[in-house]
Amino acid sequence: MSKDAATNYLGAIKASLQNPNMVLDLRIPLTKRYEQDILDTALAEYLAGQLDAAGAEKQISDGWNAITAEAGKDKQLQAYVASLGVQR
Repeated sequence: MSKDAATNYLGAIKASLQNPNMVLDLRIPLTKRYEQDILDTALAEYLAGQLDAAGAEKQISDGWNAITAEAGKDKQLQAYVASLGVQR
């Protein structure tokens, strides 16, 4: 990577991190399952025409709710709030 490309790349990351509307990736237990196993699968099936929008939404909702129930809703919420670094 050239110096100009690296400067441009790092500048974009810095601008994103300093934006007051920036949201970090989900950082809670079982994130991989939420994102890769459920979300990515449903989106791929939607884009391939195997699911309509309502079917993809239901698949995601049902999958995420099942993971949350398994992990414990209160524990997941506590981990999420802690990941944000905010006081309640």
